[in-house]
Amino acid sequence: MAAVVLLAAQKKDFTEVNTNPLSVDLDQYNVVSLTDALRGFLQDLPAPIIPSTVYSELVYTAQESQTVEECGERLKRILESPSVPQANHQLLVHLSRHLARVSQHGQAGPRLLGQAFAEAVFKHSPLSTDVNPEHHVRILEALIAAGGLMEMQAAPGSGDDDDGDLMMMVVTEKM
Repeated sequence: MAAVVLLAAQKKDFTEVNTNPLSVDLDQYNVVSLTDALRGFLQDLPAPIIPSTVYSELVYTAQESQTVEECGERLKRILESPSVPQANHQLLVHLSRHLARVSQHGQAGPRLLGQAFAEAVFKHSPLSTDVNPEHHVRILEALIAAGGLMEMQAAPGSGDDDDGDLMMMVVTEKM
């Protein structure tokens, strides 16, 4: 949602966007503009989206998996581990599920979406400059093809809010 608000703020009256960002009509924007806004939001995050605790394992999995489907399932297990901070996990949940929906609606395939977002997702990741960018594309492609990550269940009494928009704001503040 933050990326959409950024885009809308650039293109429309900023006051309207600030008062009711959920009322922004996304149909008035072309896919390229929305993609650029989302990529910009991801690139502007101050910390890596993919934590260093799992980065090497993700790359290894992308290299060693025989099929995109197998890779996606293995990547999901890695990213759902407790070593991934909740804020990072939530951002990856919302991003991967959104991209999976885009793919399912035929707007772009998993491979194309992986290519479009790999640089933004892996920009701040440790050692990312030493890794073949194709592995980053394959990681995103496989997650998208697998339907994206699933929400982690909050512990009883933790008070966690399931509101995805609220979590996106928390992610940007914590990172």
